[in-house]
Amino acid sequence: MLRSTRLVAVAPTQAYSKLIGSGGLRQDERQVIAMKQLDRVYDDLLAFKKGPKGSIKRDVAIAPPNHLGHTPFSFFQKAQAVETKKAKGASVLHPLSDVKGLYMYGGVGCGKTMMMDILYNEAPIEKKMRVHFHQFMLDVHSTMHSIRKNKRSDQAAIDPFDEVAQRMVTSAELLCFDELVIADISDAMIMRRLFDSFYRIGVCAVFTSNRQPDELYKGGINRESFLPFISLIKDRCVVYNLDSSVDYRLSGQPGETYLAPMTAENDRRFDETVRRLTKGERMIGRNLRVFGRDVRVPRSAGGVCQFTFAELCGSELSTADYSVIAKAFHTVLLEHVPAIGPNDSDVKRRFIALVDTLYQYKVKLVVYAEVAPQMLESTPDSSLLSVDTIC
Repeated sequence: MLRSTRLVAVAPTQAYSKLIGSGGLRQDERQVIAMKQLDRVYDDLLAFKKGPKGSIKRDVAIAPPNHLGHTPFSFFQKAQAVETKKAKGASVLHPLSDVKGLYMYGGVGCGKTMMMDILYNEAPIEKKMRVHFHQFMLDVHSTMHSIRKNKRSDQAAIDPFDEVAQRMVTSAELLCFDELVIADISDAMIMRRLFDSFYRIGVCAVFTSNRQPDELYKGGINRESFLPFISLIKDRCVVYNLDSSVDYRLSGQPGETYLAPMTAENDRRFDETVRRLTKGERMIGRNLRVFGRDVRVPRSAGGVCQFTFAELCGSELSTADYSVIAKAFHTVLLEHVPAIGPNDSDVKRRFIALVDTLYQYKVKLVVYAEVAPQMLESTPDSSLLSVDTIC
């Protein structure tokens, strides 16, 4: 979303203190310390806007032909061939990109998004954009599709990523990027290429993530081609670990949102939860439209819908499908959730996308699973699917 700056902005630490004073937040000492990092971004942006470089126009010409052709994903085969051409971009960055951003990582629910939103709301800059990773990827693909559809023959050789970057951030000088997670090679290569273009145009970027930069896309296919993105982030941002063990999303009544294992008694408790949430209304199926096709919701009543894990994560659904579900319902009931094995990477990726999308739209997720949350991912590295990941 784009938003104009407030008439009277204050430093993030001051805004945080006001929220605590009004009872809107509970003070967390780790957050208090971390707010100084956001103050630094705020102060540096303010100094840039008041300085001589603040008036330099953000304008970049479309890059010369790079022979990538019409298909935006053809760079998978030819990315190495354009390395030397892109390397020279470091000398032509807009001065705004010299303002150090922030990469803040830590456990889910420790307040990263809330803190970033404070900076976003108070930032002393007119043009700014806040995006969630999954929505951002949807926008990128949509923009690429539009470029391909409308491209003239004399534009065929223009780098599509420069065009996407121009369309997406030319009107945004501050980019707040929430919940960065790289799950596949497509996302990895898109992020790498786009942020090369973003920084040439001129942007100060703030990221939140559950993982430190060096852990992004760890073990992924062709990861060495993604490493320049990690280097770019570490060069253009201060990396900060919000080392907090508190998950504020789970500080209410976690027993109402996660039920395991699957037993006769828990069947009864889950059925009672369904009746309570639907107020006894009979559940029926309905269809939701997304990109000209139907997403089938097998059971729903009012703002509540119910799926099995196989229906939501075992089929070929995408973030776009999860987004349309999140927009239509305030509560999602998900039952028969199994432990996810090491060979179920697609299922795991869809489950992560589902949870992140529902969290983004503030949709309540009620899980009835075969195992405790700590056992959801039956691999040595269970950092992706754990109790911290469940809404």
